Formats: sequence, structure tokens, C-alpha cells
Amino acid sequence: MHGEVASQAAPACGLPSISRGATCSTASCLQDVARALASSGLEPSNLVIELTESTIMYNTEANLERLQQLKALGVRLAIDDFGTGYSSLSYLHRFPIDILKIDRSFISRLTNS
Repeated sequence: MHGEVASQAAPACGLPSISRGATCSTASCLQDVARALASSGLEPSNLVIELTESTIMYNTEANLERLQQLKALGVRLAIDDFGTGYSSLSYLHRFPIDILKIDRSFISRLTNS
């Protein structure tokens, strides 16, 4: 859904429509991101890589290292759908996250309690 919104909104703002999902589970991911940034000329801070909460919580040590390497490239990192999985606020300080997108179902559980 987020991709659809971005695809529709970008042209309306005079921006190119780019929306792509990919899995960043190997060491080549870092090279792919660096290569894409270099070939596109995109400022790294304009690239936001979204990860789901469950993705970063699986194999946390390896993911922490990979996220730190991505941050070193200058990209921004976001956790999407926070509250649908482990929902551990105590883990957030360990990860170099710039944006936290809290799932609506998590919020509604708080307001309905």
C-alpha cells in the first residue's frame, strides 16, 4: 500500500515515481545500495529503507551490523508496522533507526484498553 501511495503522489509533486521492494539479507545488499546511490546520483539521505519489525528482530546481531553499515552509507532507516510483532520498545535503542512507523492496530489496542 505504501508503494501505491508513493507511486501516485510522486508524479503529482513533479518527482519521478520510484517504488521498489527488495530483501536485504545478504552482504551484497550493501554493495547494491552503494552502487545504486552512485549510479543514480541520489543523495543517500533521500533514501529511506523500510524494514518491518519482524525483519529486524530475526537474527538481531547480524541485522544490527547490517543496519549500521547502511547508516554509514548515509541512508535513513525506518521500521514499518511496529507493534504487529515483538513490540519491544527496549530493543529500539539498539538499532540506528531514523523513523518509527507504528501500526494502527497497536495504537487502537492502547486506546481501547
